[in-house]
Amino acid sequence: MTELPKVSNSKKIDDFMPNINQMYEALSKMVVKFQNISKEAFLSGAYANWHIKGLIYHTEKLIAEYRAIVEELKKRLETVGEADAFIMFTPQINHFMFEFYAFVNLARITLDNLRYILYPLFINESRQLPKTITDLEKGFTNCPVYERIAVNSELQYLIDLRNCIVHYRTFATSDNSIISRDGLDFDFEKHTGNNWTRPMAKAVYRITEKNDVVLNIFLPDKIYDKSDGNKKLSNFSYNNRINILAESIRFLRYIVFNYMEAFMLNIESQEKRFEYRKKGDFQTKFKNIRF
Repeated sequence: MTELPKVSNSKKIDDFMPNINQMYEALSKMVVKFQNISKEAFLSGAYANWHIKGLIYHTEKLIAEYRAIVEELKKRLETVGEADAFIMFTPQINHFMFEFYAFVNLARITLDNLRYILYPLFINESRQLPKTITDLEKGFTNCPVYERIAVNSELQYLIDLRNCIVHYRTFATSDNSIISRDGLDFDFEKHTGNNWTRPMAKAVYRITEKNDVVLNIFLPDKIYDKSDGNKKLSNFSYNNRINILAESIRFLRYIVFNYMEAFMLNIESQEKRFEYRKKGDFQTKFKNIRF
């Protein structure tokens, strides 16, 4: 009998948490400087830090559940060898999606709450500023943090994901996961039931020359189809290979980067130097990005 090869986890995932922890350490030092500005800054800085710690917590849980799914896949590979697809009892996939739900919704809340860090630098009164990221499209501003947010397509994808799971379609999964061989044209729809129970994430695996298992859980290329002027869910495709774990970490880094700049703008100067207008001649027009 041919001995089946031993397989191990891909090593790249080992780099995620050390990098995230380094990023958070740099942020924490900046939060302390920001909090020293005033009593109000101390409180808003504490809130911001709490939200970002929550995002890191959910990211760490996503990584842990991903590892658990890979371990289950490894057991099958070492027992029966490679197959075109595995249908496995993996309740960890439920836990993974629970954490993703929490991450996406907290990410949206954290982005909305940027206003509490930035509004002291605006000429406008705080009540005149948009309460949410999505309200930004109603006007114009010269704030560099909001300028970046206005033109970021990845952020648009995060907001689409959040709106989808809140208003349109669940990411619910069963206790079983379907993992096909990467590159195989596997008919997921044939095995996943009706539309509302059909998972939005697609899992594929491959084994490297070094016998490392690489598991990718892909998100749809785009969430909404707006081609006819109306907003409706797309027919999901996965050609862009948007990895759910990598995308979550990218969102986290993006959010932390914007908060670091928001803190720095306060630390550099408390001058009220930014504006938000419903009509204006600023370069950034938020209606160029649809939330």
